[in-house]
Amino acid sequence: MSSGYKFTIHNDKYTAVLTGRLIRILDKNCGKEIARFKHLKYAYRAAFNSTMNLLVVKSTEPWLALYCLNTMSFVRKVRTSDGTQDDGFCISHDDKYVLNLESASTKFDADDYVRPASHLVKYDCATFEVVERFFVEDRYRFSIIERHNNGYLLCGHRWNFGGLLWSSEQRITPIIAEFDGSEITKIHEMDDPQVFKDINPYSEIYYQY
Repeated sequence: MSSGYKFTIHNDKYTAVLTGRLIRILDKNCGKEIARFKHLKYAYRAAFNSTMNLLVVKSTEPWLALYCLNTMSFVRKVRTSDGTQDDGFCISHDDKYVLNLESASTKFDADDYVRPASHLVKYDCATFEVVERFFVEDRYRFSIIERHNNGYLLCGHRWNFGGLLWSSEQRITPIIAEFDGSEITKIHEMDDPQVFKDINPYSEIYYQY
């Protein structure tokens, strides 16, 4: 992560500013610093849990860190899947869970080649225990998740079956998927393979179908 990295997110009361090793909590109204934390080397993204008054921070190391905004204190750190973790996450609609996209590798094709894939891992915000894993045997590689209506949108690509590894056949299809919290209900294919890379994971995903 470059020394110039910066990520900022707000809720009604606070602003959280991440600059890699440093997490700063500011009063949103006056900008005064309230707290600062240095529990992560590469703090990458953050999200507020309004009901529980928590800040969840994701690192690329990979860790998830939890901070209590009532006491402005560090609660705990949880190790996620092995490998770098630079994909998205969000808080569930009811504020009870963290839904985290984690890197994985899956064999699912005829040539037995190991494809980079995604697991969507659901953590309990109270205990930070793993509640459920999604897409473990599937051929998806998602990089973005957002709350949308009563469910979620996932953005990334789907590996295509068939063909040899070295063939010129199109092997991935960029997609946006609608996820209801249990399963994917719709998949919208995108024509341009670069489109999903330009979508900001912390603003609304715009799509057409």
